[in-house]
Amino acid sequence: MQFFKKKAKSSSRVGLVVSSDQLAVAHMGERNGAPYRIACERVALQSEKDADKALAKIVKTMEVEGKQCSYVLNRKDYNLHLVEAPEVEESELRAAVRWKIKDLLDMKLGDAAIDAFKVPGDAYRGRGMLSGNLIFNRQDSGAPDGPFTTGTTEISIGLSAADSDTAAIKLDTNIGAPPDIEDDVALIGTEEFRYGRLRLLDSYAPETEPLGIGVLAEYWNGSEFILNTDDSCTTLPFSFTPLATARLLSVVPDSALAPLEGSPIATDDVAIEGGAGTDFKITLSGGETVANDIGSVDENDANEVLSDSDRPFIAGPPTGETVGSVILELDLDGIFDFLKYDWRGGVPEPGATALDILYDDVPEEASGEYNDNPRAIIEFGSYRGHDRVINWQEIYIGPTP
Repeated sequence: MQFFKKKAKSSSRVGLVVSSDQLAVAHMGERNGAPYRIACERVALQSEKDADKALAKIVKTMEVEGKQCSYVLNRKDYNLHLVEAPEVEESELRAAVRWKIKDLLDMKLGDAAIDAFKVPGDAYRGRGMLSGNLIFNRQDSGAPDGPFTTGTTEISIGLSAADSDTAAIKLDTNIGAPPDIEDDVALIGTEEFRYGRLRLLDSYAPETEPLGIGVLAEYWNGSEFILNTDDSCTTLPFSFTPLATARLLSVVPDSALAPLEGSPIATDDVAIEGGAGTDFKITLSGGETVANDIGSVDENDANEVLSDSDRPFIAGPPTGETVGSVILELDLDGIFDFLKYDWRGGVPEPGATALDILYDDVPEEASGEYNDNPRAIIEFGSYRGHDRVINWQEIYIGPTP
C-alpha cells in the first residue's frame, strides 16, 4: 500500500491501526506545541482482504496521501524482548541484536522484522543505583578475629531508608527468610573476610652468594595463622626512593647476635637487589614468594635482578664476604597498612638483648598496637639460631650450580 510517503514537510501525522476485524486511522496536527485531532475514522472489516480497499477510501476522504504515517502493531503481532545491549556502535545495534534474540523467536530469523532501541536511563522509575566504598575495619582492639565466611560467621549488609513521606518503603535484610512480596530481596554474591598479615622469612646463605628473602601472606583461621594459598594477586612494589609507597628499609648491623667468625657487617656492606636502583614489583603466588629461589642469578654478576614475578627479595652478598647478620624491615606504610601486625609488642623480659626487643615475632605480652612492619633476620656465613631454641641442625644441600 503506497498511500504514505516516508518523508513529508507537513507538521501533521497519520496513525494507523489494523486488526483482523477493524481498521482505524487518526490524522493529528500540532498547534502551539500541543497535538490536536484533525480527523479520525474506524471501519469494520469482514476479512483482512478488505483492509486495502477500506484504507484507500479513508486516505482519499481525509486527504492524507503523502503524510508521514506511524503504524501501530497489535500486541498479538509482535514480541518485545528486553536483552542486554551489545557493545557496538549505534549503527550496528540492530544487526547485533538479531543474533542475541534468535533463540527467543518462534520463527526463522529470516522471516522476522527486527528493530532495536536502547531503553532510556530513567526507564526504571522508582529505582536507583547506589555506589560507594564499603570498608570493613578490624575490631577496635586490632586483635585477630574471624574468619567471616559463608556457612560460619556471616556479614549481612543492609539498607535503611529515611521514609519521611510515609511511602511505605519496606526493606528486608534477612535474605534467608521467605520474602513478604515477590522478589523484594535478592542475594547477588558472597564475600569472605579474613584477618591477614604479611610476614618476612628469616633467611641465611653463604657469605659468597646473594640471599633470597621470602614473603608470606597469612590469615587467621580462628585458632592460628596459616598460609593464604588463595592469594596470587598481592603485589609488592619495590622502590629505592625514600618516598616510595613500599620498600625494604636499609639493613642495619645486628649487634645483638653473638660475635661470629670474621669481620662484623657494617651498614653499607649488604646491598639490596644488588644496588640496582631500578624500581620493580613482586607478586605473590599461592600466598608466598619462592624463598631462596635465586638459582638463575649469574654467579659472576651479583647485580643481576631476576625477572620472575614470584621471586623473593634479594640481598647481598656482603662486601668482602663478611660473615654476620642484619635485620631487615618491609615498609608497608601507605598501601598495606591492614597487613601490619603486633610483631614487637610486650614488655621486655629482664636481661633481654637488643635482638629480643627489636625482633620478637611472638611477644609474650602483645602491646595491642597492630601497626608493626614485618622484619626478618638474614644471616651470611655460619647459621646461628635464636638463643631460646634448644637445638639447631644445619643440612648441607650441595654447592650452588
